[in-house]
Amino acid sequence: MYCNKCGNQLPDDSCFCNKCGNQLQPMCSTLEQPEEINVYDVILTFPGIHKEEVIRFIKSNKNITLQEAQSIANNTPVLISGKLDYAEAELLRSTLEKLGAKADVSVTPAERFYYQDEFNRLVQDYSNLTPDCIASLEKRNQFISIIIECNKALYTGGALSSLANIAFMKKTKDRYKEIAPQADAEIERSQKELEKAVSELNKKYGNMYFVHSPTEVAKEMATNIYKYVNSFTKIGKML
Repeated sequence: MYCNKCGNQLPDDSCFCNKCGNQLQPMCSTLEQPEEINVYDVILTFPGIHKEEVIRFIKSNKNITLQEAQSIANNTPVLISGKLDYAEAELLRSTLEKLGAKADVSVTPAERFYYQDEFNRLVQDYSNLTPDCIASLEKRNQFISIIIECNKALYTGGALSSLANIAFMKKTKDRYKEIAPQADAEIERSQKELEKAVSELNKKYGNMYFVHSPTEVAKEMATNIYKYVNSFTKIGKML
């Protein structure tokens, strides 16, 4: 048989052209296609006896150095390319096998990547300590900014013994003591918000295989904030 797109000669039972990737229809109309959108990874499991040819192909396909391609071929099983559509994955697999290598195609529901993308955005939003943050975090970030400035002032202003400096240090410490509990309260509130948001995201996708622990995610976010601002008001309890 021949490819009806590029004319390449193929075995009679081919479903995809190993030259241009064309799906051969209607010859493969009975091929079971996924009902939902999936993404596919191609895994090199064995480079085969023509290893140097496979290495050169990997170098060209991934646009990497020869040394990097050799490292990939020498550490099988290894991911060659990921998040492909079905035709791309089958073309890559068949090309590798034509060179004498062995390769597998693994499928992952696209839903998993949608979930992870939404999860990553949530964590990024709630970990953002800049003024350019979501509205519910503005007060938290303002308090944190003041705490950081107090920490800097207390660190750099302790060397002088003048009356002016002593007065400045006292004022800074008083300001710190005033703001620290409020900052703690806002960090705790944002921790609960993130925990709730992750819980809702998990319910949205409804598959335990995809989920992160809301409590652990929120706790890690709060812990990282305390590490960053170096506030000693609750850090002993958080770590």
